[in-house]
Formats: sequence, C-alpha cells, structure tokens
Amino acid sequence: MRQRSGGMVILVISIALGLIAALLSVTFLKGVARSTTVLVATQEIPAFTPLTAGMFTVQQMPSGAVPADAVKEVSALNGRYARTIILKGDVVRQGHLATASGSSGSLAAKLTETGQAGMRALAIPVDNATGVGGTIQSGDKVDIIAAVRVERQNGPATTFSKVIGKAIPVLHRTEAEGTAKATVVVMVTPAQAEEIAYAQLAGTIYLATNPYRVDTEEEKATTGVTPDSFMQRYGR
Repeated sequence: MRQRSGGMVILVISIALGLIAALLSVTFLKGVARSTTVLVATQEIPAFTPLTAGMFTVQQMPSGAVPADAVKEVSALNGRYARTIILKGDVVRQGHLATASGSSGSLAAKLTETGQAGMRALAIPVDNATGVGGTIQSGDKVDIIAAVRVERQNGPATTFSKVIGKAIPVLHRTEAEGTAKATVVVMVTPAQAEEIAYAQLAGTIYLATNPYRVDTEEEKATTGVTPDSFMQRYGR
C-alpha cells in the first residue's frame, strides 16, 4: 500500500509538471505568434540625416523579437534626424532618433534645421544681472554685449564695451538648481564664438533681449563705449 501511495504521488507530480510545462509552451508560442508592426530601414542612413517616410518600410515581426523602444509609426519620424548611422534592415529605435524641437531637442539637429551652414552652438553662463533677470527662453533672440578690460602695448589698460552680436538666436537654456545662475546656448558663427570666448576671459558678457521683429540692417552700428567716450557723452 505504501509503495502504491508513493507511486501515485509521483504520478500526480509528474502530471502536474507536465501540465505546467505545456502551459508555458503554449504561452511562449502565443507570444511568438503574435506580431507587431515596426519600421525597418530600406537603405543605409548616415548620422544627422533628416528622416523621411521613404527611407523605411513597414514590417510585421514576432512581438517577442521587437525591441522595447522600436518605432512603430511613420508619424514618429516627423521632424526627426538620425542621431547615429542606421543600417539597411535595422529596426528603427528611439535611440536612433534626434529631434530639433522642445527643450530636450538635439542641438545638432536644431543647427541642421536652420539650413545655415557653418553655425555653432555656444554656451554662455549668465545670472540675473547679465541674463535679463532670468527671463531669456529658448527661441528668443538676444544682443551680446562684451564689457572687457583691454591691455594696450603703448598705453595704459582701458575698459571697453561693445555689442559684438545682434539678434543672436537662443537654442536652449538650463537653470542651475538652487541658484540664480543659468546657461544660455546661442547660435553663432565660429568667428563670433572666438570673440565671445575672449570676452568671457577678459571681462563680462551681457545679453539683451530683442523684440520678435528686429531688422538689424536698419539699425545703426554702435561705436562702443570707452572711458573717454563715456566722459565725452556724460561728463561735465
């Protein structure tokens, strides 16, 4: 009787394990059989290339083989750029994509989207005094004013202030948590980047917000201010 009871227990356990294995197999096969729509590249796409629907095709793949961040709709490509190279046959993933819009947009993509070759993104640290009270936002345009101390070979050092950039687009702004300091990222030419870098070392950079509509060509060029010119204008 004891042998029979032991045999029955083993049989019941074997049957239960068999049922569990069968259930797991069925669940797995259902997952494999279930398909998901994904976008697949039909050509090699270099990094920083604007993406269009014609570069991709829609395919069905087993759900179990689809990456978690796979792109599944063509509409998700609107306004996007390739962050890295995408090879022909690759399933397109969110990690492949960069965007030019929003606060999290790629700066490289934003520069590309302007269509102005040779532009650069440059960071300028500001505080409330130099950054218009912390009001500058992405999409604004600013004048860049340099106030520097100039060492001269044949004379005493002097201070000088001058607008060195007009209607410069602001690409991004970040706040330093818990402080009044921030970083404003602007779009400039390489030559302007050099001048701003020098001014940051030799003095202080101030930003002045522009109105939405500004015609820099109609505005008269400023001459800058030195101690002598300041006294000529305002001294008694």
